[in-house]
Amino acid sequence: MIIGSNGAEASPIGSILGSNASESVAKTPNNDSTKMTACDPACVNIQPCATIRFVPTGTGHNAEPIQGMAPEGAPRFETVAGTEQTVTFGKAGLYGFR
Repeated sequence: MIIGSNGAEASPIGSILGSNASESVAKTPNNDSTKMTACDPACVNIQPCATIRFVPTGTGHNAEPIQGMAPEGAPRFETVAGTEQTVTFGKAGLYGFR
């Protein structure tokens, strides 16, 4: 279960989670039957200096921004597959993750 910044359970994959808190959580589940990697939530509206903790479920996968789905000039990152990692974002905006 993912808890949004308001303390309520966040919506399923494909939703947008607003991140007004200092930290939000995104799951990196195992690949599904389509062999696509996804994060849950897939899109997060991030405020400056907010962090996202990427948590693997099962063996998990790496997390990274989807090309063209991050604010212009936002730095790229890639987490290590199967490990829990926290990323701090300096630039506000809507980010898409896979």
